[in-house]
Amino acid sequence: MKFYKGMIPWNKGKRGILKRTGKWWLTKHCLVCDKLISEHADMCKSCSHKIENGFIPRKWSEEQKIEMSKICKGRPSAFKGHHHTDRTKEKMSEERIGIKHPDFCGDNNPSKRPEVRKKMSLSAQNRIMTEEWKQNLSKSMIGKNKGDKSGLWKGGITPLHVKIREDLKEWKKEVFKRDNYTCQDCGQKGGILNAHHIKSFADYPELRKIILNGITLCKNCHKKLHKSYNL
Repeated sequence: MKFYKGMIPWNKGKRGILKRTGKWWLTKHCLVCDKLISEHADMCKSCSHKIENGFIPRKWSEEQKIEMSKICKGRPSAFKGHHHTDRTKEKMSEERIGIKHPDFCGDNNPSKRPEVRKKMSLSAQNRIMTEEWKQNLSKSMIGKNKGDKSGLWKGGITPLHVKIREDLKEWKKEVFKRDNYTCQDCGQKGGILNAHHIKSFADYPELRKIILNGITLCKNCHKKLHKSYNL
């Protein structure tokens, strides 16, 4: 395009804005948060979609909701394959501090309504999980919801003897498997079985996980054996 005398170029006066922001169209400031916005708007997108700033949410009819649901069914998310940066995550976290949603908390939680629970159940029944999906899901949960990362964490109040016995689950399974899930005293097979330490659990800590130091006993035989120790 040729320029003639008297013509004003489209980018006149916008060089400073381009240098500061990299976007020449950001010429105004948002009335609420003071963020740079386009000259055609009064508020940024985030502030303009808040009810306290005058935003009126659109009400959809049940027919429209059903149609939109059919259209979107099977369509992948637009964000699939993308990831938020650490800075974006921090900003999102800061924005949510102090915000409460009483309409979705406690008994108002939609997932507690019978019709919603029924929908969730049906959608889960029709879902087919591949072996690869299961493995990836299992790997992603390693280390999560464990110890101080769990929502039930109370500062490490579990007694030491309980922690030690939690680690003996595999030992217990191996003892049962070796003895064919049969009580070695009365011969009862199955039922409530206990794995007993032949050498005392308290006196021989180095033998706690040794399979040869274990024996399978039914509940009654295990009680009788411990009673005989106290005589």
